[in-house]
This record gives sequence, C-alpha cells and structure tokens, in this order.
Amino acid sequence: MKDRLSSPLKGSDIDESKCVVDSNFTSLSLICIPCLNHSVIQLARSKCKVPFSQIAPNIPCGQIALNFMASVKNQVVNIMLFIMIECDAAYNVHWKRETNPVMFGDNVNLMCMVGRKEGCDSTTTRRWDGGPNNTILLLNGHSSNATKYYEITDDPCDNFSLVIMNFNMNDVNREYWCSFGFETSRQNLPLDERNFIGMPTKNNIHVSLQQRALELDLSIEFYKVFPKPKCKIKIGDEHLLNDNIMSNVSGLFINAYLHKTITIPKDRCHGNFSISCTLLTTAILEINKRLNCSFPLIEDFDMVIPIIIISTVLLLVCIMCISITIGCVYQMKRIKRNQRHHAISEKTMRNQTFDLVNQSLL
Repeated sequence: MKDRLSSPLKGSDIDESKCVVDSNFTSLSLICIPCLNHSVIQLARSKCKVPFSQIAPNIPCGQIALNFMASVKNQVVNIMLFIMIECDAAYNVHWKRETNPVMFGDNVNLMCMVGRKEGCDSTTTRRWDGGPNNTILLLNGHSSNATKYYEITDDPCDNFSLVIMNFNMNDVNREYWCSFGFETSRQNLPLDERNFIGMPTKNNIHVSLQQRALELDLSIEFYKVFPKPKCKIKIGDEHLLNDNIMSNVSGLFINAYLHKTITIPKDRCHGNFSISCTLLTTAILEINKRLNCSFPLIEDFDMVIPIIIISTVLLLVCIMCISITIGCVYQMKRIKRNQRHHAISEKTMRNQTFDLVNQSLL
C-alpha cells in the first residue's frame, strides 16, 4: 500500500468520463475524488489519505482543481488580512456604573467608554439596549422612553452615558449593553449590599422608647429597606449595641427589627442616650435623649395600692393631730378667758361691798 501511494498514479487508474472537481472541499488535501478507479477508492476506504498534489498531475482535471484550490487559498489569506485590519481599526468599548452608591428612586448613570480615540468617527452609531424588556433604550441620543431614559455625551469618541431615571427594583439584575459601531459591551447590573441603598419612608420606620427606673425598653422596626441596617446605641461614651438586628426578606427588600431592654448604669443615670442607624453610610434614624432616673414611672398597680393606703393613713393621722392640737388650744384659751372673767367678777363684788360699808359708816 505504501508503494502504491508513493508512486505516481498512471493513466490506467483514471476513468476520464467520471473526472469532476468537488467544489465543496475545504481542505488542501483530499481522500479521494470521483475520477479515481476502484483500487484508489479502496485506499480511501482504508482511511489512508492521498495528498491531492500527488494525485492531481496524473488526472486530466487535476490542474483545474489545483488552480481552484490556489484561488481559494488566496481568498482565505485576503479574508484573514481583512479581519486583522478591521480588528485593528475596531473600537474597544466597555460600560461601567458611574453612580455609587445607587439610591433607589434617584437617577443612575451607566457610562459607555470608547477605547480608541485616534481616527474615531464621532458620527458612528451609538446605542443602548437592555433593561426590563431587553429593548432599544437609546439610539444616537434618541430615547425610546423619554420619561425613563436619556443620554449624556460631550464627545462620543470618549464616552456616552445612559441615565436611568427613578431607578427601581425593575431596573436591577438586568442586562444592559452599549454599542459603538459594531463593537458592544454587554453586562449584567447585579444588586449587591455594597453599592445599593433602598431608603425607608417615614411610615416604614417605627420607634418605641420607654424608661422604667434604671431600664430602657427599646423597639425599632424598618420596613422595605436595603441593605440590612446597622444600629449603634450609646449611653455617654459607652457603646451598648452594634448591629444586633433581626431581619427577613421581602422580595428584593428587607424588613429589619430590633427589640432590646437596656439596663442603665447608676453612674450614667443622668447621661445622654443616643441611637444611630445607617444604610451603608447614609443615616436613616437619629435619636438623642437625656436620661433622668430621679422620678421613675411606676406602672405596677400592685405597688400603687399600698402607696395610696399608706399615704391616706398618714394624711388622716396628720389631720387628727392638727384637729387635736386646735382643740387643745381652743380649750386652753376658753379656760383662761373664764378665769379672767371670774377674777373680774370677784373684784367687782369686793368693790361693791366696800362701797356699802362706807355708806353705812356715814
């Protein structure tokens, strides 16, 4: 078999009436062609490749096939050169999120950066696609929804931006892609806890703070926030709590809860009490209060009744003492008055007796 392959094929091995050129080949080597006789076909069936350059000189149609292959080879080279030139002239584009952190309800800027400046054509088509419906958002500055999207650009060859107005949960975890000419940058805009903030409304913040003697009962609830809030509680300069909040997921948002009873140290009973809760670096709750443990609020009814009884008894005792004192004073004054009146009466009687005696003597 090796000898048969290494020796040129003879004319007796060729059936000229079947000589054709297969125009669908894509390789520069052939296994067999239709104009080979039975012995060569057997070689092909044994999967021994016969180089076409060895077969062609002995086949009447071989020169035609060689010319065709040379033409195809030249075309392949030309296509490769064209692709290399186009790749060298292509614009390298990439988009990134310019707004940080993203605040739900505010505007968000996605910037598409064009990498090639020299020879850039500013009239090249620029385009933004994606969003909730994977549709065209901007085309050369024209918006598909003027109440939701608009473009910012000074020099398209430098960068151009998609601005998403009133950014909400429908706009996140979506693909966005910017295109400049034939170049495209396609990425996902994922929700993460480091770069996105969902602020709660006033109605979604509930706070309860009560002081009972040396205890503080604290309850804080946040609804529909993102990410999980962090709270710091201080009495004076002492940190009592840092990020001890329970939470559960509500869609893409979070509901967070903090319930705690705090014992106030006696040496800080008249200090300042403060609570600070944040989402990333944005404050969502600030409370400052001056503690006062001198007049605790008594709410236990079992303790109130004895105090009322004791107070009533003491009051009655005081009233009785005052009444007795007033009675004694009055009685003493009456006795003294009677004694004075009796003394005056006796003096008057003596005077009258003396007068009668003097008259009788006269």
